[in-house]
Amino acid sequence: MIHLGVDLGERRIGVAVSDPDGRVAVPSGIAERRGSQTLAELLEPWLREYEIGVVVVGIPVRTDGSEGPEAIKAREEVADLRKRLALPVKTFDERFTSRMVHAAGARAGVSARKRKGRIDDKAAALMLQGFLDSSRDG
Repeated sequence: MIHLGVDLGERRIGVAVSDPDGRVAVPSGIAERRGSQTLAELLEPWLREYEIGVVVVGIPVRTDGSEGPEAIKAREEVADLRKRLALPVKTFDERFTSRMVHAAGARAGVSARKRKGRIDDKAAALMLQGFLDSSRDG
């Protein structure tokens, strides 16, 4: 079953997909928020292109495990997505994913300027991979 991973942002939504066996997540692109589009509308291109079985949305949990305003907003978007899609929508702790992608880019010699705006789908893939690994591990 193909999983769709979503890294929410105020302006950009990072998207990743898994292979059909649900073992490997890969970056798949970025959806730009414009106007009053719903998350379901933003994800429509991926929902049409792939036979998605599960949508996994990253929740930005704080380092101490608590949830702030960003996590509350993400949970509201998840609730709306569940109403609009006839698919299971799950959540997963996305703590540190963007930071890890930034650090990997820095280690690879990519300038901060080039990294900005290009990490969202990679963060989505990292979050989705964590979800897939934890699901497989039981």
